[in-house]
Amino acid sequence: MLDGTSLPRPKFFRRDSIYIVRNIRAINGKEGRDISGKKERFVLGWEMLLETEFDIIKTIVDKNTAVTFSITDGNLILNETSVLATLEPASYTVPGGNYIVATEIELIEVE
Repeated sequence: MLDGTSLPRPKFFRRDSIYIVRNIRAINGKEGRDISGKKERFVLGWEMLLETEFDIIKTIVDKNTAVTFSITDGNLILNETSVLATLEPASYTVPGGNYIVATEIELIEVE
């Protein structure tokens, strides 16, 4: 679910972490790193979306504001999380006049 809208089943789903890191240099010249936080990143990809399905996803992304994301699919459960969404460039094929779209969406957790 993205912003209360059920998404089509993606071809793939990736989940990883983004660390918020700051490089530090002490007075004595010694360098170090401060990890001040961690956010999750989710990537969903489709190879065959109908144009209407793509338009729904694009409308949510075009809000350019935080939206909710959750998953309840068998053993995979992700509680509602606030995310910012970006859409990768889409590629189109036109079989019989109906557009089929291949694309990916990246969702990055916001606090």
